[in-house]
Amino acid sequence: AVPSAARVRLGVQLGGTSVKEGVGPIVLFFDGEHIWTGNAHSDTVTKFSRDGEALGNFDVGDVPIAFTEEGDHIWVANWREHTVSKLSKDGEDLGRFDTGRLPYGIEFDGEHIWTANSMDGTVSKLSLDGEVVATYPVGAAPAKILSVNGEIWVTLTSDDSIVRLKP
Repeated sequence: AVPSAARVRLGVQLGGTSVKEGVGPIVLFFDGEHIWTGNAHSDTVTKFSRDGEALGNFDVGDVPIAFTEEGDHIWVANWREHTVSKLSKDGEDLGRFDTGRLPYGIEFDGEHIWTANSMDGTVSKLSLDGEVVATYPVGAAPAKILSVNGEIWVTLTSDDSIVRLKP
């Protein structure tokens, strides 16, 4: 049997008013309750119910490429802008913060936000206030990042390798 599929269009009406269309959805994220898309061509994120109803469209930085969740907040890596955005789960903008160049991956380790900065060959460690508290050189083109048991694992696409940081 072929599974059923439903297409959800991102340029939708919310409460009778038009919202900025989410163009170029590039990444999906599930926060345990809602589905979020990062929309690379409109520099927005869209929040959906599990039923596919668009609940909001929110401005972030240039090319939102990755998400992580920290308590009641959603953090978004803004690739081309070299920043991260911090949003409430209701979509309220709580700040945009500098990081390394071209942050491609983002992770919350229970205490800090981490970004894999693909152009710098570094990983940045940010406080929950968005301040960079440390930067670690890791190698060429870090892409994805994962926190496991107090260690930070990072893929290096240009080096065909994985790095494990023990900060």
